[in-house]
Amino acid sequence: MGAQLKDEFINYCIECLPEYVSNLSKTYLLPITPVKLETPINFSGNPQGGGGDRPDGSRQGEEGTGEKPQGPPPGGSEGDEKRGPSQRGVAFNGVAFDAPAPLHIILKGYTIPPIDDAGGHINLDSGYHYHAATGKTKEEAQNDHHAPMIGYAMDSHGLYGQLNEDGKEPDDLDDCRGHYDEVRGYHYHVDAAGNNNIINCFSGATASK
Repeated sequence: MGAQLKDEFINYCIECLPEYVSNLSKTYLLPITPVKLETPINFSGNPQGGGGDRPDGSRQGEEGTGEKPQGPPPGGSEGDEKRGPSQRGVAFNGVAFDAPAPLHIILKGYTIPPIDDAGGHINLDSGYHYHAATGKTKEEAQNDHHAPMIGYAMDSHGLYGQLNEDGKEPDDLDDCRGHYDEVRGYHYHVDAAGNNNIINCFSGATASK
């Protein structure tokens, strides 16, 4: 059964304060050396609104009490477990670039999830994470007018900004939003910040415990 937004959260701004996740710790495993695959690891679901990464939307907090809620109001949708890894990559500051926000729930409930200028926000499961790359995180400038590096995808291939210094996106990106050059090897260019998407699939193997 798909998740539903609780009636009491409709038409409200969904808030999660930093102190709610002050004790949350996350560990991400990335391959030491990227391994390119013959067939990419696809993310099922629509990158323009593909569903959250929680199994349901049943958890809620106590309204008006200031108490820590038991979980975010919106959740995942039916079949989200087939969508692929929740994290698409990691920024240089250790914050994850996450899967698309669940727009199908947000729009249905007329809720407003607060997103900061860096494209990030907080929930109780993931802590602080990004749904977009807006140029506000640490960047490693390139010497050849290429887009800056902003982190690593979960398959250890480099993540770079969407646009090169000429303001254009590379015209040879593959279906995963990756391509190859002689300086950086295979790497990704993230999607536009307004598209609720980082990359479309993994061209390389991901690590597992």
